[in-house]
This record gives sequence, structure tokens and C-alpha cells, in this order.
Amino acid sequence: MVSWYSSYNDTIDLVAHIGEFETAALLLRFQKYFRSSANDSFSDHIEVPPTYSKLELSEIPDTLNKQLIYGHIDMESAGYYDARDTTNHKHKIKMAFYFRSQCRKFDK
Repeated sequence: MVSWYSSYNDTIDLVAHIGEFETAALLLRFQKYFRSSANDSFSDHIEVPPTYSKLELSEIPDTLNKQLIYGHIDMESAGYYDARDTTNHKHKIKMAFYFRSQCRKFDK
């Protein structure tokens, strides 16, 4: 994961994402195996939002001291159906992301 934090006025933003692009959901693409609900037709991709997420940080970011921050995010997805196993059982994915974040200065 790529991560940094920055400040603007009275707000500190902490950003952590995978690769070069920020993502807000898990995107799966294979063959037409997936559907969000039992009544949907199968698709080669679905976007499954998280139903649970927890963020833990080693300390609160401080843009004056600019210390390194360590953290992790635990997430669980909403349910979805997968035709490879069974069409009658909802699946969920549990994920954990670990990151190290440093202060960056952006001119706004």
C-alpha cells in the first residue's frame, strides 16, 4: 500500500491505497460467476462495499513533528453470490491492510 498524510487549515488527511489509484471498493473480475443478490443474473464483475471496517493507528498524525505513522485497516465485505461454489450461499471476504504513512506537503 502507498500511504501519506497531509494538512490543510485545521484538517489532517490520511490516505492509504493500493497501487497508483485510490480505491473505495473491492472489484473482482473473472468469468460470469458473481452476483450481488440471489435474483440478479451472473456477471463477470461486481463491486462489493464493506459492511465493517476498523482503522487502527500507532499514533495520531502530527504535521509539526512529521513522524511515521503505522496502521492497519480490517474490513469485511457485504455478501455476494459465487456460482463456482454454490448459488444458494452468500460469501463474504475479510481483508487486512497494513501500511506505513509519512507526512507530505502539498501546495493548495
